[in-house]
Amino acid sequence: MTRIPRLFPAFALLISALILSACSSSSTPKDPMDAMRVLLPGRTALSGLTLKDSAIVYERNTVWDYLGQYAETYLNNGFDKLSTGTYVSTDNSKSLKVDLMLFQEPIDAFTMYALRRNPAGKFLDMPEDAYIVGDTLAFLNGKYVGKIQRSGNVADDDLLKTAKLIIDKFTDTLSAIPRLLAVFPAEGKVQHSELKLPRTQDRFDETPEFYGCQYVVNADTVTLYFMLNSQIGISIATESFLGKEGKIDEWLMEGQFQSLTGTHPGHGPVFCAQQGGTLAVVTGYSDSQNARALVERFFQDVPK
Repeated sequence: MTRIPRLFPAFALLISALILSACSSSSTPKDPMDAMRVLLPGRTALSGLTLKDSAIVYERNTVWDYLGQYAETYLNNGFDKLSTGTYVSTDNSKSLKVDLMLFQEPIDAFTMYALRRNPAGKFLDMPEDAYIVGDTLAFLNGKYVGKIQRSGNVADDDLLKTAKLIIDKFTDTLSAIPRLLAVFPAEGKVQHSELKLPRTQDRFDETPEFYGCQYVVNADTVTLYFMLNSQIGISIATESFLGKEGKIDEWLMEGQFQSLTGTHPGHGPVFCAQQGGTLAVVTGYSDSQNARALVERFFQDVPK
């Protein structure tokens, strides 16, 4: 009889542990599709709005049905899954459409987020990057890129609350902001304009990994791209900016680095320079002296 009181607390603890374990495993869906669905706000989680029908999840082989011609770019740059849901008011006077994309790596998420980011947007104090432009809030966090579009009288604060409801469910702590962005010179840089060139289908395995950022140089707003520790030649790298129909106009020697100028039939002049294993490219300029000046400053600032 004396053993029963001693065993009961241990038995009770075992039962409690089993219950907690069951609850924990049931709260995390094992199906990857369901895991994407539950990252969206719940059916009645948004004040005054209710999820219409149910959330839909697309995979790599079905995302064409949702993204159409844009799917190829996403697929070339690490797209994994997309969940989407529409939340509407009872009188249909306002709504929110929520899209959430999961990428294979954080750098893929950054690439596609930055490709469509608008530097003129209203940027928000959210990890890691988020902004509102017009009726759309977009955010980047880890391997995820989100887009929330409003219709009707929906306040900015409601867009922000919706984004936070999603982000609070993330468990991935890896940062999507590349450390290499710190290499860009600070003077004249357009804030929130950093990007990474996306991979393309025709040169998927050999597209150079260029990072870019906009600058204001005198009267020009240009884009400076760079690649460190390059194993490819200057002319091959420049093909990424000249395109198949572009042409090299002139080879030059600029002090300690070699350079060339070229022309893209649609995008205009291109200035490309190489110093050691570092490549720099400037596009969008009207005065070639502005392009050269920016490249020279970049080579001075870049870590040797």
